[in-house]
Amino acid sequence: FETGWRYGKGTARCVVRPASTAEVATALQVCGRHGARVVPQGANTGLVAASTPDASGAMVVLSLERLNRTIDVDVRGRTVRVDGGVLLSQLNERLARDGFWFPVDLGADPQIGAMVATNTGGTRLLKYGDVRHNLLGLEVVLGDGRVLPLPNRLRKNNTGLDAKQLFVGTT
Repeated sequence: FETGWRYGKGTARCVVRPASTAEVATALQVCGRHGARVVPQGANTGLVAASTPDASGAMVVLSLERLNRTIDVDVRGRTVRVDGGVLLSQLNERLARDGFWFPVDLGADPQIGAMVATNTGGTRLLKYGDVRHNLLGLEVVLGDGRVLPLPNRLRKNNTGLDAKQLFVGTT
């Protein structure tokens, strides 16, 4: 948790490993109450040391590794709902059973939540677009622990502001 895949090494105050959205919300509420800085950590495959704590020993690592249980495929709608901690390889393994695959392809095996946070493009970007173009809905836990549901199953939804886009590519 304190050493990055390629770069970055720090000291964590502690590591929190939530297994649900509610547990993420609780962890962020507690950290906020105590003024603790939080660094989210996915599969830790990044190359820019963004998922490791600094050397201060004051940062809480929020590991998303246990948020990996949900992979609900809607074959008719050609959509899938996943937890943010699901690995790209897990998603593609499940989708393959129904003849599908996620078009964003990378040399690493990141978690889907990290792919959303960085708006990953990958080697098929020109043909299939980045994560933003393949994302219909989102559930976000804000820094104060509030949960912001931004569900959508429609490819084209012009009912107003597409608020989920405010969270895609923010890292």
